[in-house]
Amino acid sequence: MLPMRFHKASHSTSSRDQVVAFLEANGLGTPQVKDVRFDMSEVGGNSQFDMFNSSMEIIGRQLGESVGDADYACVLEILLPPQRGSGIEVFGIHCFLLRSDGANAFSFLLNSHHQAFVDAKQYADNRYRNC
Repeated sequence: MLPMRFHKASHSTSSRDQVVAFLEANGLGTPQVKDVRFDMSEVGGNSQFDMFNSSMEIIGRQLGESVGDADYACVLEILLPPQRGSGIEVFGIHCFLLRSDGANAFSFLLNSHHQAFVDAKQYADNRYRNC
């Protein structure tokens, strides 16, 4: 099996804004918003889990330069298939909660096997369901 490569060419701040509002409304900290573009050109792997671990390592390595005085950084990575169909498809979602030194605090991945992914009405092409 060839390693999968997913390229991220765009971003949205709407999810970030929702997370910030949730944290503030529930007294879960004082979020600091930063627009950080991590160099993800090295991400790859033979499965989504490989890509998840690869992304976490790359982001963790680069985190010290961008986190400032925050205790944690939350990074959301949306994976789009390399060959798109007729609509916008999401292959997987990676959520990284990393300490300021780049170590994992609590991170997880979602894909079409997870109910939360289905509940969010995401769609993964059959070519990627078993990854």
